[in-house]
Order: sequence, then structure tokens, then C-alpha cells
Amino acid sequence: MAAGQWKPGEKARAAEVLTLAGIASVRPGEPRDFVREGVDEQLGRKAYATGGVWQRVWGPGLSRENPPPDNAAGIMAYAARRRPEDDEGTDAEGGLAVALRSPRWSLLAHLTDREWIETVPYPHGPAGARVSRGALQGLHQLLAMRDPRRGALMEFVERQSDVPWVATGHGLSGAVAILLHLEWARHEGDPEREITSWAFGAPSIGNQVFEDWVEETIGAASYRVVNPYDTVPYVWARLDDLVRKGIPNDLAAGAGDAAPLDMRAVLGEAEDRLRALPPSERFASPRRVGERILRGVQIPLPGQSSEGQPWLAQVDEQHAPNGYLWLLEAPELVDEDREGPFGERSLLPHFAATLPIRVQRQER
Repeated sequence: MAAGQWKPGEKARAAEVLTLAGIASVRPGEPRDFVREGVDEQLGRKAYATGGVWQRVWGPGLSRENPPPDNAAGIMAYAARRRPEDDEGTDAEGGLAVALRSPRWSLLAHLTDREWIETVPYPHGPAGARVSRGALQGLHQLLAMRDPRRGALMEFVERQSDVPWVATGHGLSGAVAILLHLEWARHEGDPEREITSWAFGAPSIGNQVFEDWVEETIGAASYRVVNPYDTVPYVWARLDDLVRKGIPNDLAAGAGDAAPLDMRAVLGEAEDRLRALPPSERFASPRRVGERILRGVQIPLPGQSSEGQPWLAQVDEQHAPNGYLWLLEAPELVDEDREGPFGERSLLPHFAATLPIRVQRQER
């Protein structure tokens, strides 16, 4: 099978676990009880790819009990399990899922953020392995979370010895999901137990030593799903591709009146910071065994169509969970009673259906 291609059944599985990860973004910035209520309501929706058969069994855990409304700090996680009566024939696909939410991605803010752009030694890998400081801090926050009734996350998961595990996250939390997968694999005493992770639109995680080690240890069970017009998977190892390939669209044509800053200058600053790192500390592109590429829809710029979208608006649109769900041919998440980014319908179906633009699988 060529790199990036999908095996039978994988898209349905991806849609299911991405839905679980997307549900983790419900009601950001609200207290724990309101988040719990929102997660339970969303898990109960039978129209989703999750089918209404998943039940929250741990959490939600918040790294900050009352994060600010913009969710600028901290992560959230919950664990869900298929109800036993619904497990027949599907248990091998993962009976217990841990879904993660990270701070909402901002290209302008995160692209040059030292917390994410710098690598630090990974304490449980081979000599020389380094990972994003922000991703490792996210893992530490996750491992410190506690459910008031069920205890710490890792302790709870280890008690669920009869089912496989899957970690799932979108964006920055996708990077943390892979680190959680490694943590599980390190502690798991049963070599036959199935452990997987799914990262959707995740940035680079670590240096070459780390990526090679991930490939050797969990590569075949660690999936990274990429929309080729999403900027985040190109950060930070392949920043030059954002300009060279026009991701999400031609930067020279779209940034002038659409971006509050000259994005080429911001990209230049990020590239300068990365080049200043010793070669052994720089981010590396992930290997390909677990990578899956979606067919992308390129949205036109305002000058290309009367319905075109500004460049930075396209950055958000191409990265949104609902855009990924639509590309997976799965139902989008909705929340009619709440304002904010959760539940906003993707624009990709409209442009794919009405405009004569490219709908393609772009090789990376």
C-alpha cells in the first residue's frame, strides 16, 4: 500500500474517534459540571459517527478548573467506553477511548510560541530523543488530572484490563495523544493488548531520533490524519511547504488584505528560530506508515471568487474538526444552543459542490 492510502474500514474508524475528540471541545471555558453535561449530551447523539453507543466513564478532567473563556491555557480529557451491549463485533476496534482537547489552534500565536517551537529531551525514549516542550507539558497536565470519584486517568485506564485502548486528539491535542500512547505502551504489561492513537491535523512532535523511535515502536498503531490544505500538519518541520504548495492557498495573493500581519514575515521569524536550533534539536517530519491523507478541497480567495474566503479564515476552516469529519464523509458536530466555534458547520461542502475548483489528494 502506498504511503498515505487508506485501508478498508479505516475511514469509518477515523470518523468515530475524531467525533470523540471533537466532542471534547464542547463548552470550552465553562466549569466542569457544564462540560460534563455537554459531553454526555453529545455522546448520546445517534446521528453521529459514534452512533450514541459510547458512554463517559471518566472525567472530564481539566488542567484548570475554570479556564479563561478563550481556553488559552490548559487541556481537557474524558474517557468513554462502548456500552457492553454494543460491543459485539467491534471490541477489537477499541473499547475504551481517551479523547483530548487542547487550546484552540492559532497560527499567528502558536507559530512562533517558544513553548511549542522548542524541543526538550523526552525522558522515556532513546538517547537524543526530543519533543515539543508544549506537547510534553500537555502530557504532564493530562497525567496529573483526577476524576473526583475514579481517580487519576492512568490508574483508571489500567484497571480496564478487558478492553483495548485508543487515544484521540485534534490539532495540538493530537500530538499529546501520541505521547499518551507511548506512555500507555511503556506501562502496559500485556503485550497482546491493543493500543492505538489517532492524531488529526497535528503539528510536528519531535526530532528525527524521536520520530524514528516512534516509527519502530508504535508506528503501525499510531495514525496521523492530514487534510492537505490544513496548515497545522506542516508546522514546524515543513514550514516552507506553506508557501511552496500554497497551503491553504497562495500566500502572496491572499495575505495582503486578509491577514492582520504579513504572514510571510511571521513564517520567516519561525523559520529563523528553527534554524537557530542545533540540527539535533530540530523537528523532523513523521514517517509514513501511520499517515493517512484525505482528499482536500481548496477554498478560493476573495479575489478569485465572489464567495471566496480570506487567507486566515481559510486557515481556521481547513483545520476545523467539522471540516475533517466532512472529508471523512461523516456527520458533523452540532450544538444549536451554544455560541462559539464548536458545532459550526464546515464550508467545505459548499465550495466542493458549487465552485469549479480543485478537489484533490495532494501528495506531501
